[in-house]
Amino acid sequence: EDDEDFDPEDERWYHVPCQGSGQPWQDMREFIDEQVVDVALATRFGDAIQGRGAFRRFRDLLRHHPDIASAWLHFRDERARTRALDWLLDEGLVDPA
Repeated sequence: EDDEDFDPEDERWYHVPCQGSGQPWQDMREFIDEQVVDVALATRFGDAIQGRGAFRRFRDLLRHHPDIASAWLHFRDERARTRALDWLLDEGLVDPA
């Protein structure tokens, strides 16, 4: 909006609504359930995502487990990519081919 050339009526621009943190949090929960096979470690990760500061605590714990961090990044990116494509399809911005 600070850009002098920005015109919200210009058809080149499309509003992308914020989806909030609910789905990314659910991704963390599902990742822990599906990918973290060590029960004690899964419990630590599960505890980390409870309450305020969940994303920071999860990220901090990942720093100590690079193998899990790598799997998480792949999992997270695939989930985000799928949600983005679904949204683009729902909005009619891409062809369902």
